[in-house]
Amino acid sequence: MRNLYNSGRRDGNEDEIKDYLREKSIPFIALVPGQGADLIVLLHDFSVFVENKNPNSPKARQQLTETEEKLQALCHHRRLPYEVVFSREDMASVISKYGE
Repeated sequence: MRNLYNSGRRDGNEDEIKDYLREKSIPFIALVPGQGADLIVLLHDFSVFVENKNPNSPKARQQLTETEEKLQALCHHRRLPYEVVFSREDMASVISKYGE
């Protein structure tokens, strides 16, 4: 049985984002492709859904998919954070924004 997580459909810079979180000792859960986000970042008071986009991909691939847009809307409706990041610096800004 093929493992979707290892199917190669991850963003090319996702390891960079995960490495940053590990360096900062911030726990996260990597989601299976197609669930509407790449990571759930576990902060002290709450969790943040994070969609990673590769800035080196064509602009069309940097747009949210229909599933990502649906999860983003649901998060917004429930007042849950949903952030799109392109780099370690973006991830650092997300962590600062939510006060880790």
